[in-house]
Amino acid sequence: RCPVFEMCENDSIDTDMDGVNDNVQPGPAGVWKFDLRNDPSVNKDGLNTVIGTLYDTLTNENLSNFIGPYGMGWFPGYAIDIETGVRLNMGFAENSWFSSENGADMLWNPTSTLYSSLWESSGGTAGYPYLGGMHYIYIFGENYIETTEAREFPLYDAGKTAFERMQPGVTNGKREVFRNAMWVAIPYLNPDFELLATDVTVKIRMANPYQLRFDGYGTLDSLNNCLPMWKIDLSNFSAVPESELTKSNVTTYPNPADDLVNILFPIEQSQETNIEIWDISGRQVSTNSFRIISKSESHYQLDISKMKKGAYFYSISTKGKRLYTDKLLIVR
Repeated sequence: RCPVFEMCENDSIDTDMDGVNDNVQPGPAGVWKFDLRNDPSVNKDGLNTVIGTLYDTLTNENLSNFIGPYGMGWFPGYAIDIETGVRLNMGFAENSWFSSENGADMLWNPTSTLYSSLWESSGGTAGYPYLGGMHYIYIFGENYIETTEAREFPLYDAGKTAFERMQPGVTNGKREVFRNAMWVAIPYLNPDFELLATDVTVKIRMANPYQLRFDGYGTLDSLNNCLPMWKIDLSNFSAVPESELTKSNVTTYPNPADDLVNILFPIEQSQETNIEIWDISGRQVSTNSFRIISKSESHYQLDISKMKKGAYFYSISTKGKRLYTDKLLIVR
Protein backbone atom coordinates (compact mmCIF):
# COMPACT_ATOMS: atom_id res chain seq x y z
CA ARG A 1 0.00 0.00 0.00
CA CYS A 2 1.38 3.42 -0.86
CA PRO A 3 0.50 7.05 -1.54
CA VAL A 4 -0.35 8.15 -5.09
CA PHE A 5 1.06 11.53 -6.12
CA GLU A 6 -0.41 14.00 -8.61
CA MET A 7 1.80 14.90 -11.59
CA CYS A 8 -0.62 17.29 -13.32
CA GLU A 9 1.10 20.65 -13.89
CA ASN A 10 0.07 23.69 -11.87
CA ASP A 11 -1.66 26.52 -13.73
CA SER A 12 0.15 29.81 -14.26
CA ILE A 13 -2.17 32.78 -14.90
CA ASP A 14 -1.93 36.50 -15.59
CA THR A 15 -3.94 38.17 -12.81
CA ASP A 16 -3.13 41.81 -13.58
CA MET A 17 -3.51 41.46 -17.37
CA ASP A 18 0.01 42.74 -18.14
CA GLY A 19 0.90 39.82 -20.37
CA VAL A 20 3.02 38.10 -17.71
CA ASN A 21 1.83 35.05 -15.77
CA ASP A 22 2.28 36.22 -12.20
CA ASN A 23 0.23 33.76 -10.19
CA VAL A 24 0.44 30.00 -9.83
CA GLN A 25 -2.52 27.92 -8.70
CA PRO A 26 -3.48 24.25 -8.68
CA GLY A 27 -4.13 22.82 -12.11
CA PRO A 28 -7.16 20.90 -13.39
CA ALA A 29 -6.63 18.19 -10.77
CA GLY A 30 -7.60 20.64 -8.02
CA VAL A 31 -4.39 20.00 -6.06
CA TRP A 32 -0.78 21.08 -6.43
CA LYS A 33 1.71 19.02 -8.36
CA PHE A 34 3.33 16.41 -6.04
CA ASP A 35 0.31 16.52 -3.69
CA LEU A 36 -1.65 13.37 -2.95
CA ARG A 37 -4.09 12.51 -5.73
CA ASN A 38 -7.46 14.10 -5.05
CA ASP A 39 -9.40 10.91 -5.79
CA PRO A 40 -10.80 8.22 -3.46
CA SER A 41 -8.36 5.61 -2.22
CA VAL A 42 -8.62 2.16 -3.79
CA ASN A 43 -8.01 -1.40 -2.65
CA LYS A 44 -5.86 -4.01 -4.39
CA ASP A 45 -8.55 -4.51 -7.03
CA GLY A 46 -8.73 -0.80 -7.80
CA LEU A 47 -12.08 -0.39 -6.04
CA ASN A 48 -13.16 2.24 -3.55
CA THR A 49 -14.48 0.29 -0.55
CA VAL A 50 -15.06 2.83 2.23
CA ILE A 51 -16.55 1.31 5.36
CA GLY A 52 -16.70 3.01 8.76
CA THR A 53 -15.05 6.36 9.36
CA LEU A 54 -13.44 8.07 6.40
CA TYR A 55 -10.09 8.67 8.08
CA ASP A 56 -7.75 6.01 9.33
CA THR A 57 -9.93 3.06 10.21
CA LEU A 58 -6.79 0.92 10.86
CA THR A 59 -9.04 -2.06 11.51
CA ASN A 60 -9.35 -3.83 8.15
CA GLU A 61 -6.39 -3.52 5.84
CA ASN A 62 -8.45 -4.82 2.91
CA LEU A 63 -10.53 -1.63 2.88
CA SER A 64 -9.48 1.20 0.61
CA ASN A 65 -9.69 3.71 3.49
CA PHE A 66 -7.46 1.69 5.83
CA ILE A 67 -5.01 4.62 5.89
CA GLY A 68 -7.16 7.43 4.49
CA PRO A 69 -10.15 8.08 2.21
CA TYR A 70 -8.22 9.61 -0.69
CA GLY A 71 -4.79 9.51 -2.31
CA MET A 72 -3.87 5.93 -1.32
CA GLY A 73 -3.40 2.99 -3.69
CA TRP A 74 -1.32 -0.15 -4.23
CA PHE A 75 1.93 -0.80 -6.06
CA PRO A 76 2.22 -4.36 -7.46
CA GLY A 77 5.52 -5.09 -5.74
CA TYR A 78 7.72 -4.10 -2.83
CA ALA A 79 11.14 -2.61 -2.01
CA ILE A 80 13.81 -4.11 0.26
CA ASP A 81 16.99 -2.40 1.44
CA ILE A 82 19.52 -5.18 0.78
CA GLU A 83 22.03 -3.53 3.14
CA THR A 84 19.75 -3.77 6.18
CA GLY A 85 17.08 -6.25 5.07
CA VAL A 86 14.18 -3.93 6.00
CA ARG A 87 11.14 -3.30 3.85
CA LEU A 88 10.84 0.29 2.64
CA ASN A 89 7.92 2.58 1.89
CA MET A 90 7.06 3.23 -1.73
CA GLY A 91 4.87 5.58 -3.70
CA PHE A 92 3.89 6.11 -7.29
CA ALA A 93 2.54 9.00 -9.33
CA GLU A 94 0.17 9.57 -12.22
CA ASN A 95 -1.01 12.58 -14.20
CA SER A 96 -4.78 12.81 -13.91
CA TRP A 97 -4.88 15.14 -16.92
CA PHE A 98 -3.75 12.18 -19.06
CA SER A 99 -6.79 9.97 -18.52
CA SER A 100 -6.21 8.36 -21.93
CA GLU A 101 -2.87 7.08 -20.56
CA ASN A 102 -4.40 5.58 -17.37
CA GLY A 103 -3.40 8.68 -15.44
CA ALA A 104 -6.62 9.14 -13.50
CA ASP A 105 -7.53 5.71 -12.10
CA MET A 106 -5.32 5.47 -8.95
CA LEU A 107 -3.63 2.35 -10.36
CA TRP A 108 -0.01 1.71 -11.29
CA ASN A 109 -0.60 0.85 -14.95
CA PRO A 110 1.74 2.81 -17.23
CA THR A 111 1.13 2.76 -20.97
CA SER A 112 3.65 2.53 -23.79
CA THR A 113 2.96 6.08 -25.06
CA LEU A 114 5.95 8.33 -24.54
CA TYR A 115 4.58 11.50 -26.17
CA SER A 116 1.85 12.80 -28.46
CA SER A 117 2.45 12.98 -32.19
CA LEU A 118 2.13 16.79 -32.00
CA TRP A 119 4.82 16.97 -29.34
CA GLU A 120 7.14 14.91 -31.57
CA SER A 121 6.43 16.87 -34.75
CA SER A 122 6.78 20.28 -33.06
CA GLY A 123 10.03 19.43 -31.34
CA GLY A 124 8.42 19.70 -27.93
CA THR A 125 6.86 23.16 -28.38
CA ALA A 126 3.29 21.81 -28.55
CA GLY A 127 1.46 18.66 -27.49
CA TYR A 128 2.35 16.59 -24.45
CA PRO A 129 5.12 14.27 -23.23
CA TYR A 130 2.88 11.51 -21.87
CA LEU A 131 5.66 9.31 -20.45
CA GLY A 132 3.22 6.43 -20.09
CA GLY A 133 0.86 8.50 -17.93
CA MET A 134 3.71 9.59 -15.62
CA HIS A 135 3.47 6.58 -13.31
CA TYR A 136 6.75 7.46 -11.62
CA ILE A 137 8.03 5.12 -8.88
CA TYR A 138 9.42 6.44 -5.58
CA ILE A 139 11.28 4.43 -2.93
CA PHE A 140 11.72 6.11 0.44
CA GLY A 141 14.66 5.42 2.73
CA GLU A 142 14.40 4.86 6.46
CA ASN A 143 15.60 7.74 8.61
CA TYR A 144 15.34 7.04 12.33
CA ILE A 145 17.18 10.14 13.62
CA GLU A 146 15.03 13.25 14.17
CA THR A 147 16.93 16.53 13.88
CA THR A 148 16.10 20.16 13.23
CA GLU A 149 17.06 19.59 9.57
CA ALA A 150 15.15 16.36 8.92
CA ARG A 151 12.30 14.47 10.51
CA GLU A 152 12.30 10.76 11.20
CA PHE A 153 10.89 8.58 8.41
CA PRO A 154 9.99 4.96 9.20
CA LEU A 155 10.45 1.68 7.43
CA TYR A 156 7.35 0.26 5.72
CA ASP A 157 4.17 1.42 7.46
CA ALA A 158 1.71 1.08 4.54
CA GLY A 159 2.30 4.74 3.65
CA LYS A 160 0.72 6.03 6.86
CA THR A 161 3.47 8.54 7.69
CA ALA A 162 3.57 9.93 4.15
CA PHE A 163 -0.23 10.30 4.10
CA GLU A 164 -0.30 12.14 7.44
CA ARG A 165 2.51 14.53 6.56
CA MET A 166 0.99 15.46 3.20
CA GLN A 167 -2.29 16.60 4.67
CA PRO A 168 -3.28 20.25 4.10
CA GLY A 169 -1.90 22.51 6.80
CA VAL A 170 1.09 20.33 7.73
CA THR A 171 4.08 22.66 7.65
CA ASN A 172 6.81 21.40 5.31
CA GLY A 173 5.06 18.03 5.19
CA LYS A 174 5.57 17.47 1.48
CA ARG A 175 9.26 18.38 1.75
CA GLU A 176 9.72 16.00 4.68
CA VAL A 177 8.33 13.15 2.58
CA PHE A 178 10.18 13.70 -0.68
CA ARG A 179 13.54 14.47 0.93
CA ASN A 180 13.59 10.78 1.93
CA ALA A 181 13.12 9.57 -1.66
CA MET A 182 16.24 7.48 -2.24
CA TRP A 183 15.36 6.18 -5.73
CA VAL A 184 13.02 7.38 -8.48
CA ALA A 185 12.22 5.79 -11.84
CA ILE A 186 10.14 6.74 -14.88
CA PRO A 187 8.66 3.48 -16.19
CA TYR A 188 6.58 2.85 -19.26
CA LEU A 189 5.12 -0.29 -20.79
CA ASN A 190 7.01 -2.33 -23.35
CA PRO A 191 4.59 -2.33 -26.30
CA ASP A 192 5.37 -6.00 -26.98
CA PHE A 193 4.08 -7.12 -23.57
CA GLU A 194 0.98 -6.84 -21.46
CA LEU A 195 1.23 -5.06 -18.11
CA LEU A 196 2.66 -7.32 -15.37
CA ALA A 197 3.13 -10.16 -17.85
CA THR A 198 6.29 -11.20 -15.99
CA ASP A 199 7.84 -10.83 -12.55
CA VAL A 200 10.66 -8.30 -12.43
CA THR A 201 13.42 -7.82 -9.87
CA VAL A 202 15.40 -4.58 -9.96
CA LYS A 203 18.61 -4.67 -7.91
CA ILE A 204 20.33 -1.35 -7.31
CA ARG A 205 23.78 -1.84 -5.82
CA MET A 206 25.82 1.21 -4.87
CA ALA A 207 29.36 1.29 -3.50
CA ASN A 208 28.68 3.46 -0.48
CA PRO A 209 30.38 3.62 2.92
CA TYR A 210 28.66 2.66 6.14
CA GLN A 211 26.66 5.53 7.53
CA LEU A 212 27.64 6.91 10.91
CA ARG A 213 24.99 6.58 13.59
CA PHE A 214 24.51 9.41 16.06
CA ASP A 215 22.03 8.93 18.91
CA GLY A 216 21.27 12.31 20.38
CA TYR A 217 24.56 14.20 20.68
CA GLY A 218 26.93 11.39 19.67
CA THR A 219 30.42 12.40 18.59
CA LEU A 220 33.14 10.71 16.60
CA ASP A 221 34.89 9.67 19.81
CA SER A 222 31.83 7.60 20.80
CA LEU A 223 31.93 3.82 20.93
CA ASN A 224 33.59 2.53 17.72
CA ASN A 225 33.46 6.08 16.30
CA CYS A 226 29.74 5.63 15.63
CA LEU A 227 30.41 2.96 13.00
CA PRO A 228 28.14 -0.14 12.90
CA MET A 229 28.73 -2.72 15.61
CA TRP A 230 27.26 -6.17 16.22
CA LYS A 231 27.09 -8.16 19.43
CA ILE A 232 26.88 -11.93 18.97
CA ASP A 233 25.76 -14.20 21.80
CA LEU A 234 27.74 -17.45 21.72
CA SER A 235 26.50 -18.77 25.06
CA ASN A 236 24.41 -21.52 23.42
CA PHE A 237 27.22 -22.69 21.16
CA SER A 238 29.83 -25.29 21.97
CA ALA A 239 33.18 -25.79 20.33
CA VAL A 240 33.59 -28.64 17.83
CA PRO A 241 37.12 -30.02 17.57
CA GLU A 242 38.62 -29.44 14.17
CA SER A 243 39.66 -33.07 14.02
CA GLU A 244 36.06 -34.35 14.34
CA LEU A 245 34.99 -33.72 10.74
CA THR A 246 37.50 -32.28 8.31
CA LYS A 247 38.37 -32.55 4.65
CA SER A 248 40.70 -35.39 5.55
CA ASN A 249 37.91 -37.68 6.82
CA VAL A 250 34.89 -36.43 4.82
CA THR A 251 34.59 -37.63 1.24
CA THR A 252 32.19 -36.13 -1.31
CA TYR A 253 31.93 -37.81 -4.71
CA PRO A 254 31.31 -37.13 -7.47
CA ASN A 255 31.77 -33.38 -7.06
CA PRO A 256 30.78 -31.80 -9.47
CA ALA A 257 27.72 -34.04 -9.77
CA ASP A 258 24.54 -34.08 -11.84
CA ASP A 259 22.02 -36.46 -10.24
CA LEU A 260 23.43 -38.29 -7.19
CA VAL A 261 26.22 -37.37 -4.80
CA ASN A 262 27.73 -39.58 -2.08
CA ILE A 263 28.93 -38.22 1.26
CA LEU A 264 31.07 -40.38 3.56
CA PHE A 265 31.95 -39.22 7.08
CA PRO A 266 32.71 -40.75 10.52
CA ILE A 267 30.25 -40.40 13.42
CA GLU A 268 31.27 -41.52 16.90
CA GLN A 269 27.85 -42.68 18.09
CA SER A 270 24.33 -43.49 16.93
CA GLN A 271 22.39 -40.26 16.52
CA GLU A 272 20.10 -38.17 14.33
CA THR A 273 22.00 -36.45 11.54
CA ASN A 274 21.01 -33.68 9.13
CA ILE A 275 22.51 -32.71 5.80
CA GLU A 276 21.36 -29.29 4.59
CA ILE A 277 22.03 -27.64 1.24
CA TRP A 278 22.23 -23.86 0.76
CA ASP A 279 22.57 -21.76 -2.37
CA ILE A 280 25.21 -19.05 -2.64
CA SER A 281 22.77 -16.37 -1.46
CA GLY A 282 22.31 -18.20 1.85
CA ARG A 283 18.86 -19.64 1.08
CA GLN A 284 18.28 -23.18 2.34
CA VAL A 285 17.10 -25.33 -0.56
CA SER A 286 17.14 -28.86 0.89
CA THR A 287 17.14 -30.68 4.24
CA ASN A 288 17.80 -34.39 4.62
CA SER A 289 17.39 -36.08 8.03
CA PHE A 290 18.44 -39.64 8.86
CA ARG A 291 19.67 -41.71 11.78
CA ILE A 292 23.16 -43.12 12.12
CA ILE A 293 22.82 -46.70 13.33
CA SER A 294 26.38 -47.80 14.07
CA LYS A 295 29.55 -46.11 15.33
CA SER A 296 31.29 -46.34 12.02
CA GLU A 297 31.76 -44.45 8.82
CA SER A 298 28.40 -43.22 7.55
CA HIS A 299 27.51 -43.22 3.88
CA TYR A 300 24.66 -41.02 2.67
CA GLN A 301 23.50 -40.50 -0.89
CA LEU A 302 21.86 -37.21 -1.90
CA ASP A 303 19.44 -36.94 -4.82
CA ILE A 304 20.16 -33.61 -6.55
CA SER A 305 18.52 -34.44 -9.87
CA LYS A 306 15.77 -31.82 -9.41
CA MET A 307 18.07 -28.99 -8.34
CA LYS A 308 19.27 -26.30 -10.72
CA LYS A 309 22.89 -26.32 -11.80
CA GLY A 310 25.24 -24.02 -9.95
CA ALA A 311 27.32 -23.67 -6.81
CA TYR A 312 25.94 -24.73 -3.42
CA PHE A 313 27.13 -25.42 0.10
CA TYR A 314 26.15 -28.44 2.16
CA SER A 315 26.51 -28.89 5.91
CA ILE A 316 26.46 -31.90 8.23
CA SER A 317 24.97 -31.37 11.68
CA THR A 318 23.99 -33.47 14.69
CA LYS A 319 22.14 -32.44 17.84
CA GLY A 320 21.73 -28.96 16.43
CA LYS A 321 25.49 -28.48 15.99
CA ARG A 322 26.94 -27.91 12.55
CA LEU A 323 30.00 -30.14 12.23
CA TYR A 324 31.14 -29.64 8.67
CA THR A 325 30.49 -27.40 5.64
CA ASP A 326 31.80 -27.80 2.12
CA LYS A 327 31.08 -26.68 -1.43
CA LEU A 328 28.95 -28.74 -3.84
CA LEU A 329 28.83 -28.09 -7.61
CA ILE A 330 25.91 -29.25 -9.73
CA VAL A 331 26.43 -29.52 -13.49
CA ARG A 332 24.20 -30.65 -16.30
